[in-house]
Amino acid sequence: MTLDAAGRRTLSQLCGVEEEVLARALPSWGWEEGEVAGWDTAGMPQGM
Repeated sequence: MTLDAAGRRTLSQLCGVEEEVLARALPSWGWEEGEVAGWDTAGMPQGM
């Protein structure tokens, strides 16, 4: 799942964790929708 900037901000606020901390913990934190080409909707590489 990818989140836009507003979604990342909201998740950060809900969790009470700074965005920088979540960025270290979640590798796809800064990805935008177009950057995940080659991955299916379940988060698996296509072709598996």
